[in-house]
Amino acid sequence: MYLTDMQVVSDLIDYFYGGEDAMLRFDTIKEALAAYRESIQSVDSFSDIYTYNQKTEHGVPELLVGGIISTDAIVDVI
Repeated sequence: MYLTDMQVVSDLIDYFYGGEDAMLRFDTIKEALAAYRESIQSVDSFSDIYTYNQKTEHGVPELLVGGIISTDAIVDVI
């Protein structure tokens, strides 16, 4: 599992629909992609997720998981 900064993803979505002028946090798509790449951190547990969110400047963490997650495997929302 990996966590990334969802605020960066938001700027990337803005870029996709509105171009570089629509991005709020970055001046270019290259800057946004670099920030996204830098924000990716591996996590192994709920505790890691909590720590990532508390000890970083990331606004809203996004959890990335490879594979399919069944709905009964989701046990908590932070």
